[in-house]
Amino acid sequence: MVTAISGAADGLRPSQAAGEKLAQGANAPIVISSLLVKTASGEMERIIAELEQIDGVETHGSHGDSVIVTIEAASINASYAIATSITAMNGVANVQLVYANFEDDPLIQKQLQG
Repeated sequence: MVTAISGAADGLRPSQAAGEKLAQGANAPIVISSLLVKTASGEMERIIAELEQIDGVETHGSHGDSVIVTIEAASINASYAIATSITAMNGVANVQLVYANFEDDPLIQKQLQG
């Protein structure tokens, strides 16, 4: 069973990256990743609060000791840096990548255009 996480009125907090994309228009590049963040016993609420303070990160629910997280970033390198910072958080036992969409990454687009 997945438990919803409290937050804004709709249960989700808009990320800075999503807001920037809206401000720049639909063609702004964005890399979207989903992670499962496993927390140490008794650390769930504190970790959720810390995750919700990171620009580009949204929490979507929890199950057991794990939190469902998405990252929205301007590039795969920026997404990796955010995920690395989550891995280094005190109380995080493990981070697993579930999904990554990086087709809009500027470096990938540059390679495709030759």
